[in-house]
Amino acid sequence: MVDAVAHLSVNFASPFVIPIARLLPATPTWWNLAWPHLLGWAFIGLAVWWLPRGWQDAPPRKRRRLRDAWKAFCYGNSAARLKLRRKLLDQNPFLWLASRDRIQIIGIWMISFFVMAIVAATLFRGSFEPIIPIGMGLILVFLLQLAFGQAATSQLLREYEQGTLEMILSTPLSAREVAHGQIAAAFRQHRSACATAFLLLWAGVILFAWQRPPGWWLWLIILIAYSGLFLLQLPAIGWLSIWSVVKAPEPKKAVSAGFFMISMLPALICGVIAASVNFLCWLAGTGFPLGPHLLVPLLLILAFGNSVYWLRRAKREVPQELRLFAFRRYTPHEPTTFFAQLGKLAGRCFATLFLRKKSSL
Repeated sequence: MVDAVAHLSVNFASPFVIPIARLLPATPTWWNLAWPHLLGWAFIGLAVWWLPRGWQDAPPRKRRRLRDAWKAFCYGNSAARLKLRRKLLDQNPFLWLASRDRIQIIGIWMISFFVMAIVAATLFRGSFEPIIPIGMGLILVFLLQLAFGQAATSQLLREYEQGTLEMILSTPLSAREVAHGQIAAAFRQHRSACATAFLLLWAGVILFAWQRPPGWWLWLIILIAYSGLFLLQLPAIGWLSIWSVVKAPEPKKAVSAGFFMISMLPALICGVIAASVNFLCWLAGTGFPLGPHLLVPLLLILAFGNSVYWLRRAKREVPQELRLFAFRRYTPHEPTTFFAQLGKLAGRCFATLFLRKKSSL
């Protein structure tokens, strides 16, 4: 055994007769020269034999790992993925790409189930007050609008961060089709919650028409108008959220801009108008009461006009800006300070005035 191991040892000190302590007996010089060659050729032969058999991915094991289990939970099994691909890929490839992840809609499903459970519990107790389904419907509408803006930009942001959005736009798929696919995917994910909120609002309409409390006809018209406004605000929030993301220097921070501009801005404008009217009436010493019968229709008119304006503008601007947004990650961007922004604004004003004077001359 010692002799076999001794022949396998490479002793480089033997040719030089260096007095170094050795654990094994010295081997001949020719064996010291031949053994590295044998080792090298043996490993080359092993690599030549193993490479054609190991360069491809190994077949999946029967025992599923945690990652595979999570992927199956998010995207479904192979049969479910194949069914979804055949259903959506021909309609819009980006619609299929943004609709694969099923875990995105778990939160809104849980909220919808909780709202419906509260309404069912109140109806089971014999309470048929219109305020209950209307209040639950408004809460669900508020949460749904906030979630819809997130869903309308999630896949675009994911593709942008991974660097694959420009690859998608390099295909025959146009920027308008990508945006339409993202909006359609958001509607597909939240259609059950949209139907639930719409049914709750119309349940309040039916209860108002049945019980006929004082001023029921005014609230009936307001609820019908708001249910139509709700169906208009969702696409406006989706398109405006996409436009805000592709225009913002930091896209992640602009996701909620669509929700603010569509849902919150009309209420702020209505509040400013009401405060201004009350202040002017106080200065003039006159009384002009602004009750709900005036403020609520004013708010609905502002909300309708605001939604139509931003929806048309965003649908026009998004296809033009989306391709620039896809390639913007390769351009260097330095954060600008407050004074730099003031200087940039002053430069724009100076350029505008200079062009006006030049055109007048």
